[in-house]
Amino acid sequence: MATPQHFAASFARTLDLFRDPGAKEEQKTQFRTLVGMLKVEGVTISAQDGKLVVNDTAVDGDTLLQRLEFHSVKEIAIPPDPPLGEMFELLRSLATQPGEEDIASRL
Repeated sequence: MATPQHFAASFARTLDLFRDPGAKEEQKTQFRTLVGMLKVEGVTISAQDGKLVVNDTAVDGDTLLQRLEFHSVKEIAIPPDPPLGEMFELLRSLATQPGEEDIASRL
């Protein structure tokens, strides 16, 4: 597994690409990289007291923290080797505007 900081940066980059409709090819490449990081070990991402925390380590990641707070997400627990469809839907949900149903309901 990558360091918590590297994972947060990769997750944030992937999320940014999901928000850019013109970046489909780069999105696919970055998505594969992110999922590859999760093959063996899961990760927990949380927003705690205005800080982004990955696997109990505070990291830089204001953009990702803002997206979590924007969607009122306190914590995301991703298991090792997560289903690709669920990862895709998680990123797509975080990339869009909040809807009537929360992210957990969409997954």
